[in-house]
Amino acid sequence: MLEYNVVIISDDLAVTRVIENLASSMITHSEGNIVISLKEQDSMAILVIKNDTQTLTELHVNQMFDRLPKSFMEKMNGMIYGNFNEGELSIICEWEIAKNK
Repeated sequence: MLEYNVVIISDDLAVTRVIENLASSMITHSEGNIVISLKEQDSMAILVIKNDTQTLTELHVNQMFDRLPKSFMEKMNGMIYGNFNEGELSIICEWEIAKNK
């Protein structure tokens, strides 16, 4: 858990929309707990949202990023991608950390 602020290069509205969209999708497809974490690594802020699901496949994960979240992340020079492994879905968003915090 971070105990300090991480300032990212972004658009506030776009970040809000991405997180709202992902949280809504995760709640819809969740079959258990949802875990949200934020870490700083290699000058990047990395947001990870994980949940257990048996109803999604790797194909579903790839289709999740053909729409709004991917467009917003690309406009902010960020990345979004998903992993699906043994019934656990992870959505990862990465933003560049502002150099002058």
